[in-house]
Amino acid sequence: MHIIICEDNIGMKKRLHSIVQSCIISVKEDVNFIIKCFDSSCEELNQIINSKEDKIYILDVELKGNENGTFIAQKIRMKDRTSKIIFITSYDDELHNILYKHIEVMDFISKNDDFVDRVKRAVMNSISILLKPEYKRKIIVKDGDYTSPVFIDDIIYASNITDTKYIEIHTLNDGIKLYKSSLKGIMNELDERFVKIKSNIILNTDYISIAKLNDSTNKEIILTTGEILTEISRSGKKELRKLGY
Repeated sequence: MHIIICEDNIGMKKRLHSIVQSCIISVKEDVNFIIKCFDSSCEELNQIINSKEDKIYILDVELKGNENGTFIAQKIRMKDRTSKIIFITSYDDELHNILYKHIEVMDFISKNDDFVDRVKRAVMNSISILLKPEYKRKIIVKDGDYTSPVFIDDIIYASNITDTKYIEIHTLNDGIKLYKSSLKGIMNELDERFVKIKSNIILNTDYISIAKLNDSTNKEIILTTGEILTEISRSGKKELRKLGY
C-alpha cells in the first residue's frame, strides 16, 4: 500500500512523514507500506497514480507549481475512484472550492486546528477501509448452475456475443468469462469507471493506456494489457472526452 505525501514545505513534510510512520507502526495486519514524498507533481507521481496498488494521498491544497493539490486530486479521480485522499491546508475557505469540484475526500484538515490527531485519524480510517476484505467489490457470474465471482477491479471490458443472451467479460487474471446477462444488466452492477464505448462494449477506463480519438476514421484505444480496441461510437467518444481522454 502506497501512502503519498505531497507537501512543498520541508518542515511540514517531515511532520507528516512522522505522523504516517506512527500510524503504520500501530497497524497489526501484515501490510507492505511504502511512503513516498513529493514537493510537486512529477512523472514518478503520475506513474503511482496510474498503478493498481491501494493508495492514500495526503495533499497540500496550496502546493506550488503548475499543479496544486486540488488539480492533482482531480487527476487521481479521473483514473482512480477507490484510493483515499486527505487534504491539508492553511486556509479553511478552500473547502468550498473542493466540494464544488466534487472530489471525494476522507477529510479536509486545517494545519491550524487539532492537526496531528486529525491526520492520524484520517490515515487510520483510510487504512482500515482499504484493508477490509469486502473492499474489493465483485459480481457473481452465473451460467445455469455454475457460478463464479469476478472482482470488478479485474474486469477490463465486457461485450455482447452476437445473437445470444450472453456477454463476454474479459478479465485481468481469469481470462474470458461468459455471463448470461445483458450489457445493461451488468452496467447496473458496475461503477463510474465503466463507459459504454459502443452499443455492445463496456470498457473499464482504469485499463486505458492511450486513447486516440481525434482521427474520425482511425480511432483506437490502447489498453494497459496491450490489446487495442477500435470500435468506438460517437457517443462513446463523447463520454471518454468528458473524462479527459
